[in-house]
Amino acid sequence: MMITRVFIICSLWFQCSRSMVQAQNSDHVSSLIRQGMENVYNLEFALADALFDSVIRMDPKHPQGYYFKASSHFYQIISGYNSDTSEVRFIEMNDKTIAVAEEYEDTNPIEAQFYTGTAYGNIARYHAMVGNFFKAFYYAKKSKRLHEDIIERHPDYYDAYLTVGVYNYYAAA
Repeated sequence: MMITRVFIICSLWFQCSRSMVQAQNSDHVSSLIRQGMENVYNLEFALADALFDSVIRMDPKHPQGYYFKASSHFYQIISGYNSDTSEVRFIEMNDKTIAVAEEYEDTNPIEAQFYTGTAYGNIARYHAMVGNFFKAFYYAKKSKRLHEDIIERHPDYYDAYLTVGVYNYYAAA
């Protein structure tokens, strides 16, 4: 039951990421990310990762490619996909997302903060899935705080509301 909830919430989060992609990118980059997300949904992880790698190559200083590739790794783990994806690689990709986002703060602080929060959310979802609830709570709380701050300063940044809502749902459950 818990795995089903985690998968549904993660799918919802990944799906809602489409609006964030469209708002912040050129049509070409948005198209690559949408295609990558569709490949993740279809369990075509090698194709998805290749597309996310191309997004990273196009703009290695932007955190989005790293975030979506980390999310792909999450789905590879929960689907049982037979690859070299492991918890270590998943955490490394999220750490890379956070590092790139921190450097991106000079360019776009809100977007950088958003991707930092989503990376913490990825880590929280993973720990919830494997039963490390204290770690899940720790990372979810970090994600929630970052996104609450975005909402306070930019109430029209709607994607940040999802993180806060998911956190509140799980905290209540």
